[in-house]
Amino acid sequence: MIEIDAVSAGYGGGLVLRDVSLTIPEGETTCIVGPNGAGKSTMLKVICDDLTPSAGEVRVAGVRVTGRTPAGAIDCGVVMIPQSNALFPEMTVRENVLLGAHAVKGSARVHAARLAELEALFPVVGERARTHAGLLSGGQRRMVEFARALMSRPRVVLLDEPSIGLDPKSLELLSASIRTMAEAGTTVVLVEQNVRFGLAAATTGVIMEGGTVFATGPAADLLADPEMRAVFIGGHAVRAAS
Repeated sequence: MIEIDAVSAGYGGGLVLRDVSLTIPEGETTCIVGPNGAGKSTMLKVICDDLTPSAGEVRVAGVRVTGRTPAGAIDCGVVMIPQSNALFPEMTVRENVLLGAHAVKGSARVHAARLAELEALFPVVGERARTHAGLLSGGQRRMVEFARALMSRPRVVLLDEPSIGLDPKSLELLSASIRTMAEAGTTVVLVEQNVRFGLAAATTGVIMEGGTVFATGPAADLLADPEMRAVFIGGHAVRAAS
């Protein structure tokens, strides 16, 4: 689904990503982990064209996304959900979700049908439809953010550290919501500092370090591999001492 081809990118003339090539499989959940400064969030910005690389390009389903701008990336089926709470707290859950329909063409009937589908996928959207979003728990807010993103029927959803600030119960809701998106056929890419949570929620794992890809493989295998365990210290991925 996503082809990252020899990408280098950074800020103010300094490189964060260095000649990164990576293929992300369609219809699966891929988790990118690594220490601070590894280039994880920068990778997401490049995929959704919020940051234009200095070299290389990104393709989604064979279509070049690089150079299209974030709005153009949405047209290619790529939606980004940032770290911070992106809901409007004084608006209702339903109003927040329907905002996702503004990114796509369609009649009110089409949008209503899509909303009904999302209420079935994420029950909180229907159960708390008239509740102000600011009154929801952290996990519930994440579910509403996911539903809003899916209103446009994206091919790819990018999640930047979705577990930040969530309690254990909310983490369970988050994990279930990620599975729900993947089961609906959406390709999910998440960046996580919480290594165990991220890899447990994913089918494929990518470990980054120093702006490059250190290792890739089935997420469960990376989490269970003794050598990989040696680099997970304090919940972060770092290169093992030689």
